[in-house]
Amino acid sequence: IAGSIAWARANHHGGILTSSEVSAIETGVDEDIQTANERRWGEIIGMRLVGILGGSRNEQIAVDKRLWSRMN
Repeated sequence: IAGSIAWARANHHGGILTSSEVSAIETGVDEDIQTANERRWGEIIGMRLVGILGGSRNEQIAVDKRLWSRMN
């Protein structure tokens, strides 16, 4: 993910991508990961529980960042 975002930003600095295109890529990467997480959770615990335990995307991202920080 970080590599994809860095590549998009580098292309922006090189004049290949616009600011709005970079923003769209950054948003798309986050949403794609979230969708993959929800799908996998659904496979493991069932979609009903995903809906109950899932929380908002922002909440999940905040938790992911905190966990990553603790691990690194």
